[in-house]
Amino acid sequence: WLIDGWFRMPKIDYFIVVLILLATVTIGFLEAVALGLLVAVLLFVVGYSRIDVVRHEWTGTSYNSRVTRSRRQRQALQQEEEQMLILELQGFIFFGTADNLLKRIRRRVEDPERLQPRFLLLDFRRVTGLDSTADLSFTKLQYLAESKAFMLIYTAASAQVRRQLELGAGGGRNAYEQEMVRFFPSLEQGVEM
Repeated sequence: WLIDGWFRMPKIDYFIVVLILLATVTIGFLEAVALGLLVAVLLFVVGYSRIDVVRHEWTGTSYNSRVTRSRRQRQALQQEEEQMLILELQGFIFFGTADNLLKRIRRRVEDPERLQPRFLLLDFRRVTGLDSTADLSFTKLQYLAESKAFMLIYTAASAQVRRQLELGAGGGRNAYEQEMVRFFPSLEQGVEM
């Protein structure tokens, strides 16, 4: 069975099977199963954190709104479009994916060759959930918004995700008081802001 497994299993899964077998021989069956489970969970977390949580990235000029606006509204939007960064998020956000998102935003905001955004819109419509371990990254994002003087706009966040974002802010409460962080029920309403 161990030889057949080499040809039929992904190599990482085969490694876990061999690890469990060796651990069973040396330390015992239950300990080996626990070790195999721990390694499998760690590999899952590492693998899942490599998935890009950003489905789409737009600037205000590349985002096509579905709302018909008056000429005056279009002119007002065009003035702000270059300074608007929109990120449509997807999946389940936890510490690994949230940290990668924070690094991506920080690189973009601190890029000297690009116009610094005045508005960062994060669309949560396709987010299935937010782990409490991601709170620190979103709190850091709020501090970044304060230090770089851009407005952070969360759109289409479910009631649960919104509650987590608000409660997880902790020390970032100042951002809410200064209205540097805003919530809107849809991306369209956030863009109109």
